Amino acid sequence: MSDDSGESLTCDADCRAVTCGDGTINATAGEACDDSGESATCDADCTAVSCGDGVVNSTAGEVCDDGINDGSSGTCAPDCSAAIP
Repeated sequence: MSDDSGESLTCDADCRAVTCGDGTINATAGEACDDSGESATCDADCTAVSCGDGVVNSTAGEVCDDGINDGSSGTCAPDCSAAIP
């Protein structure tokens, strides 16, 4: 453990090393959320769920996410469901 006198890039406020998935949000280290894994509001990489972010989150109902959410279809539909050929 380390102690940086609060949250830092390498240390959570509880003096543990920053790790995505540890259940502690560290905004300084770039975590938008940390639900200890994928949830309906948080991707497994500690970013907020957003269709078009390139991260498939099945808990949030995404079937695919090709990183495109501009109203057009890439390999996925614009709502992150499977594209209909």
